[in-house]
Amino acid sequence: MTTKLVIELFSTSYCQRCVSAKQQLQQLVEEINANNKSLNLVYREIDVVENIDYAVQVGVLTTPSIAINSSLVFSQIPSMKALKEKITATHVIVKLHSSKNTP
Repeated sequence: MTTKLVIELFSTSYCQRCVSAKQQLQQLVEEINANNKSLNLVYREIDVVENIDYAVQVGVLTTPSIAINSSLVFSQIPSMKALKEKITATHVIVKLHSSKNTP
C-alpha cells in the first residue's frame, strides 16, 4: 500500500529565502519518491498572496513555511534532515491510522 503525503511550501514571489527552500524541497521530494516505493510525496507551492484564506486556515504567519497534508509543521525552513525525519514520522502515523480503519 502506498501512502500519499502532500508537502506544501508556502511562499511569496518576493521572498528571497523561498527560492532556495523551493530547490531544496523539490530535491528532497524527488529523492524520497525515488527511494521509497511505499510513499508518494506530492509537492505543491502555495503563494500566500494568491491563497491567503488557505494560508490562514493552515496557520501560516511567515514565509517560507511547510505543511504536510494541510497541517503546518515548520514556520521556517528546517534542515533537510529534520524535514526528512518529519516526513518519515508522518508517514508512519498515517500508515498506522489507515491500517486501523481497514477492516
